[in-house]
Amino acid sequence: MDFEKARNEFEDEEIWFDGGLGSSFDDAVIIRGTKNTVVGVKAEKRFIDQRIYDWHFVKQELFTRNKKKYDVLTIGLSDGSFERIYFDITDFFGKF
Repeated sequence: MDFEKARNEFEDEEIWFDGGLGSSFDDAVIIRGTKNTVVGVKAEKRFIDQRIYDWHFVKQELFTRNKKKYDVLTIGLSDGSFERIYFDITDFFGKF
C-alpha cells in the first residue's frame, strides 16, 4: 500500500492503535479515533501494512467475546504461511 495514500485516507481522522500486537483476543489491537466502520476497516489494513511487507487478505471473521466486538483477519504471508490478527472493533462497530 502506498503510505502517502494511506495518510491521505485518514487525513481528517486522528486514528491511533492501542492494546497489543493482535496475536490473540487478549492481545488484540484496539483501533481508536475512527468515526465509522468503513474507516475502521481501512485502519486495520493500514496496521498490517505498517508491520508486514508482503501479505494478502484471506478472510475476515467477526466475533463477540465478553461483550466486545472483534475482527479477526487471516492473512497469507510470502512464505506460504498464514497469520491471524485480532482487532478490537468495539469503538466503531456498526457506526456508519
